[in-house]
Amino acid sequence: MKKIILSAFVLGAMLVTGNAMAQVSVGPKIGLNLSHIAADDAVGLPDPKNKVGYQIGGMLNAQINDYFAIRPELLFNNVGSKFEGSGVTYTLNTNYLSIPLNFVGSYPVSDDFKIQAFAGPYAAFGLGGKYKVESPFGNADGSIKMKKDPGTSSDLYLNSMDFGLNFGLGFQYTSFVFTANYGLGLTNLEAHYKDSASEDQRGDNGKMYNRNITFGVAYLFGGK
Repeated sequence: MKKIILSAFVLGAMLVTGNAMAQVSVGPKIGLNLSHIAADDAVGLPDPKNKVGYQIGGMLNAQINDYFAIRPELLFNNVGSKFEGSGVTYTLNTNYLSIPLNFVGSYPVSDDFKIQAFAGPYAAFGLGGKYKVESPFGNADGSIKMKKDPGTSSDLYLNSMDFGLNFGLGFQYTSFVFTANYGLGLTNLEAHYKDSASEDQRGDNGKMYNRNITFGVAYLFGGK
């Protein structure tokens, strides 16, 4: 799956750079995230609840023709999850530098208004975060680190990379782009381990994946 995602990024870059007729526009983007972590039963976590977060970054839109565009983005994404059970609430607050590459189909309703659908891969680089545990017996918190788990720390460790797919709908009015998309994480979030024995057993006790719904708006300078 990672090879397919990387191939999609290469294809998108080739189409953008190889098409001299593409109308390229760029601009800022902000969004609201509703995210959670989907975990196998073997992980032993309660049912996840959505955590509200945000995204901020930029969008490049390469309009190939009236009906097709390639749209890479560079985003800071604040995501995570809440788990509630037996009077205890676990909150994971994580940050990623995300690079989605969406292939966009447009239907021009008028000169100023287009209905759009898009899909494509994303790659995300973990930047760290915080966790919090709230219970009737007291609260605790700590850091989330995106690197190999040394097995000797009270910090929570997660995989430093996340690859997945985006699906979404939206519309463009003049230079404003409004989007709603679902991010389907395909990478197990369990950290890799420095200890070889633990690394060999990685994934045996269940797997965890990012899931994220985003409502975003962007403004494209030079776009229409």
